[in-house]
Amino acid sequence: MVYQELLKKCLAQDDVMCRDDLPIYDGNIEDFDDLIEAFEWVREQGFVPAISSGPHSVGTTLETMLGHPLDADSSSDFGFTEIKTQREETSSSTTLFTKEPSYNDGWNMRRVVVEHGYEDAEGCQALRINLYSHEFHGLNLDSEDGDLLLISSESGEEIGRWEDGTLDVGIEKISDVCYITAETMTRDDGTECFWYNSFENLVLSDDFDGKDLLDLVNEGSISIEIRTYIRHTGVVRNHGTAFRSSNIYNISAYERQDLLE
Repeated sequence: MVYQELLKKCLAQDDVMCRDDLPIYDGNIEDFDDLIEAFEWVREQGFVPAISSGPHSVGTTLETMLGHPLDADSSSDFGFTEIKTQREETSSSTTLFTKEPSYNDGWNMRRVVVEHGYEDAEGCQALRINLYSHEFHGLNLDSEDGDLLLISSESGEEIGRWEDGTLDVGIEKISDVCYITAETMTRDDGTECFWYNSFENLVLSDDFDGKDLLDLVNEGSISIEIRTYIRHTGVVRNHGTAFRSSNIYNISAYERQDLLE
């Protein structure tokens, strides 16, 4: 994809600043070998300027360098692997995937927020919490036959569940990940720059399921976050239940391989 075409895509992104000093890879990426060649080229570029600001800029800059569209498609980035990029020694979490549970009769996100939420700083009923296997805000997680369950802690009632087959869609997205870290620096003009210098391939086993996810929650390498509030108009605003990690590399279920040894 030529730079002019990428420029048009950049202009469609609200938080993206298009730059004429960002190198763009001009090779085709059709398989894993092609991607490794592209990664080698990226590393050789040294520090490059960010094309956007904020926590996601480390990812959007790399994807633009690789000629990959900046989208939120639920499928893997290149059809065979998912690209996840973080700054070195970051403490911020990255979203692996978002997935809502299938609610049992009488339950929905509105009821969960009404019964288990709190009033936020704007005076809205909100529920922005992590879920655990132990009780928190009257909720807890459990697992059954590969499914992940959301439970009302007081009554023991099952509110809903992420069924094994439903979870497969999200798990497939992170079953093969290229995890990339970048060293950062800031120019005199305030521009953040990245040097992408670490490239790992992380792969999950074929039988990974909801029970394994719960184990990772318990060990602290994955968090499951509800991010919902009810507006003053009564409309439920749900940003999606997010499966996140502050350091993907620390997820114990992955088998790891250095791609650029």
